[in-house]
Amino acid sequence: LTKSAVLVDDQSKEYKPISWEGPVGGHHREGTLIFNQIIPTPKSVGMKISGIGDVVRSFAWQLK
Repeated sequence: LTKSAVLVDDQSKEYKPISWEGPVGGHHREGTLIFNQIIPTPKSVGMKISGIGDVVRSFAWQLK
C-alpha cells in the first residue's frame, strides 16, 4: 500500500505514506498506513489508492 496510496489535502497537495504496519500480501488487508503530520492541519483530506486493477479508489474525510 505504500506504493499505491496517496493522501491529498484540501489544497490538492499530495503526501506519500512513510510506512505500513500490517501483513504483507493477501486479499483483505488490515493494518495502519502511516503519514507524516500535515502542518497546518487541513480542513479535509482524501486518499487515493491506485494500482489495484484498473480502478482508482477514493476516500474523503472532513477534519475538525
